[in-house]
Amino acid sequence: MAVRIRSFVAIELSEPLKQNLDSLRKRLDSPRYDVRWVKALNIHLTLRFLGEITENEIAAAAGAAARAAARVAPFQFSIRGLGAFPTAGSPRVVWVGVEDDGPLLQLADSLSKELSAARFPPADHPFTPHLTLGRVKSPKGRDELKRQLVANQDICLGRQEVADFALIRSELKPGGPVYRPLSRFLLGDPSAIS
Repeated sequence: MAVRIRSFVAIELSEPLKQNLDSLRKRLDSPRYDVRWVKALNIHLTLRFLGEITENEIAAAAGAAARAAARVAPFQFSIRGLGAFPTAGSPRVVWVGVEDDGPLLQLADSLSKELSAARFPPADHPFTPHLTLGRVKSPKGRDELKRQLVANQDICLGRQEVADFALIRSELKPGGPVYRPLSRFLLGDPSAIS
């Protein structure tokens, strides 16, 4: 039986940005509501979750990612605003927003097309750029959490320079997931297009 590797493609964040996100998480953390917060070192911008794939599929995904990266020049995006999925009134996932002038969406679209050409199934849902800060575990304190979301809906946490992204292995452990980059892909590298 082929070994399967849980993996995803993501933009890793700078250390100063992770520190800003961790400071926000600490300010939001409260026993009044029931949220499982993501560790700062694990916060990233997922471009595409691949799920459990084989080593051969890892190689195919890496090739697709390299071709997608070659088509987009380095860029920046802003981290701004706090919100929740599906809504602030009924939060299940607490997120920080990502503002982009177009290159991020272009990269996600290019990656999607390359993965499709490599016979990966389409994504489960459309790409919505965000950083997951926490997951709501119960309705406890929902009104207080909603107040925090509204109070921080315009918060600005900084800018992220994007020169590359990574194919990342995710290992689920009792203490939380452990992420390990398998490959990195430089943006605007024409040598990756074959």
